[in-house]
Amino acid sequence: MYVFTHLCVGAFLGAAWPNPVGAAVAGFASHGLLDAVPHHDYQTPIPAIIDAGFSISALWVLRKMGATSRLTLNPVLIGGLLAALPDLEVGISFTLDKLGQGHKLPLIYPSHSGLSPHRRLPLPQGFWLQIAIMATSILGIYWLGA
Repeated sequence: MYVFTHLCVGAFLGAAWPNPVGAAVAGFASHGLLDAVPHHDYQTPIPAIIDAGFSISALWVLRKMGATSRLTLNPVLIGGLLAALPDLEVGISFTLDKLGQGHKLPLIYPSHSGLSPHRRLPLPQGFWLQIAIMATSILGIYWLGA
């Protein structure tokens, strides 16, 4: 899944479960569950950079949406951040590998290491599925009033 998809679902879970610890656990676990759903993953750097830009912007928006100014008490932000966090290892590994150093970071998150399923769905179906998941999550956050 795209980082932004993970972030949206994690933020929704944080809105649905307004407890920072619960939001963190739910967001982190949701990453593996979403990776098990057949989806499209980009294979080149440009879409990854665009996705990262959207995700960083979304984190800023989620930070501003929080009912409190304390980061540790904002379950929407925490859920979104922890849902997206496992993809950081993929980005770092990809970057190290492309720099030509021959150092590829070993992936440890279960759906990245091959321990649990990470199914593929080609374009355009895999893309539109993620758009639907993102839109549903964003609408859910607003519906919950977060």
